Amino acid sequence: MRQTQPYSQPKQYKNVLDSANIGRLLVKLSLPVFMGMFVQTMYNVISTIFIGQYVGPLGIAGLSIAFPLQMMGFGLGSLAGIGGMSLISRSLGAKQEEQAEKALGNGMTLAVVISAVVLVLLMPFMDFWLRLIGASETVLPYARDYMNYVAIAILFQIGTISLLNFARAEGNARVGMVAMVAGALLSILFSYIFIAILDMGVGGAGLAILLAQIASSAYLASYYMFGKSYVKVRRANFKPDLRIMKQVLSIGIGAFAQMFAGSLSVMILINMVASHGGDYAVGAFGIVQRVLMFANLPAMVLAQGSQPIIGFNYGARRFGLLLKSMNIALLVATGLSMAGFLVVYFTPDAIIRIFTDDPQLISLGADASRRVLISLPFIGATADGPRHFTG
Repeated sequence: MRQTQPYSQPKQYKNVLDSANIGRLLVKLSLPVFMGMFVQTMYNVISTIFIGQYVGPLGIAGLSIAFPLQMMGFGLGSLAGIGGMSLISRSLGAKQEEQAEKALGNGMTLAVVISAVVLVLLMPFMDFWLRLIGASETVLPYARDYMNYVAIAILFQIGTISLLNFARAEGNARVGMVAMVAGALLSILFSYIFIAILDMGVGGAGLAILLAQIASSAYLASYYMFGKSYVKVRRANFKPDLRIMKQVLSIGIGAFAQMFAGSLSVMILINMVASHGGDYAVGAFGIVQRVLMFANLPAMVLAQGSQPIIGFNYGARRFGLLLKSMNIALLVATGLSMAGFLVVYFTPDAIIRIFTDDPQLISLGADASRRVLISLPFIGATADGPRHFTG
């Protein structure tokens, strides 16, 4: 790993977050996030379409069973990533580069520790977790084939999400966009090869995710090891600092708690759906989850685009700009969420047919879409809340 300049040397350029033009800055940071998340969401949709066309409803049900575990992996990545991002951006706003670099190093260490814990708790007990979520004996083989690869991919996912947020904290959303877009495009390509050509079924979808996550993690790691990052990696900062760790965890735990609660609620819902509706209902639930990803996209993009701006201005004690950035993100996210709700509510059948031509699955999915997405207009307010920058 490269050696960098001593802390005492001043930075040679102004940080991009140091701007009073909040509207332009929000667009500048949100567009790369949108491109990355849009392509990532497209991958999830296209992968499900491949499974629906080449495997069938039971394959989609297998993906649905695995979804809460993938959500949990995202939440664990946010534990280190969101907490580290908040501390990094606030430290940069307060002109405390040394503090920001310590947060970066400790955040990376925390991501590695979390990955090790996940490996120990998940891999040896795979069937237990899948059955707990609601996998029937019919769906279990599909879910297991998928998760055998995805469980390993989650380890890289935790590192990817952490590094993505660290790059955004210093105002470089482009790096995260490249990592997400490249990873998603690779996933789509590998999914086509493994599912449509090599007939690997749901296991092919899992392998595609694993290879794409490895590529994304490698790219983001190279940005900090060999690239031109504003916040530098220093070997000494990997040593756990309890004061830094406490600050990172105090912020990240909020993001993790929200994702954990979401994952737990999805587990309970899938279990209830499997118990009362059977395997087809679980497949329909999985399709609705993919539709919900798209519908949630505007609010999530603006939330992530505004977080570094909010954190930087909090650290710089510029509370007027902080509130302005929150209000702009909230208003735009709510408007876009309302538009998404209207589209999905009035045309659910056409959307579900993209994934499957099975009449029973279409009927179940369309009915569930209207019920699940009734809360979509409120997503903007929950996604753009203040939980990621205060502490």
